[in-house]
Amino acid sequence: MHNPVLLGADSVDPPPEICCSEQGGIGAMAVRRAEFEEVVARNMPRLHQMAWRCLRNREDAEDAVQEAVMLAFRYVHKFEGRALMSSWLTAILLNSVRTQIRRRPRCILLSLDQCFEEDDSTYAQFVVDPRPTQEQTLAENQLCKLVRQITSTLPRSLRLALQLHHQDELSVKGAAQLLGVSEAAIKSQLCRGRATLARELRRTLGISAPAMAAECCGKKKVATRDNSARAN
Repeated sequence: MHNPVLLGADSVDPPPEICCSEQGGIGAMAVRRAEFEEVVARNMPRLHQMAWRCLRNREDAEDAVQEAVMLAFRYVHKFEGRALMSSWLTAILLNSVRTQIRRRPRCILLSLDQCFEEDDSTYAQFVVDPRPTQEQTLAENQLCKLVRQITSTLPRSLRLALQLHHQDELSVKGAAQLLGVSEAAIKSQLCRGRATLARELRRTLGISAPAMAAECCGKKKVATRDNSARAN
């Protein structure tokens, strides 16, 4: 009597129905992956535009799209086909956008070297230090020193009227009471003192009368706007 020959487990052929099921699953997955790649390639510009509209930041939008595509590729085998694959991919992108928003800090930090979306201008080009530069401060100090020097050479009545009204900020009435003269006399002294001071400044600085008048008018307009803003 012959003993039966035992075959190894790897030599046993699987049932034909299992082979057909596995081959069908692999084929369906290949078709699904090909469909997914086609949908992604066709909708990529729209996805980027949608992410940018929600996030308003190019880098965050690119991260959201990349994360959504990778997540969809990982779970494409679970896509049941109840809706369009593009709609399914859009829903995943919106979830990725929400995740990007939750990751953001409460205050948005912007780099001064960051460019605007519309052109190549940077934020640094629009940030202006309101404080005067060293050159402007030096020029203003020199001008104040020159004004004091010229004022000291004026007649005593004109010099006192200018100092009380402009430096000590007394009104015309207050200066008149302090000096014991009429208000008309103070106004006359102020007018003659300003004219003399302006004439000596033009002569010393070599500035023509029209140019200095235009500069003074510009300063008066700025001062008027500043006073109006403070009043409001």
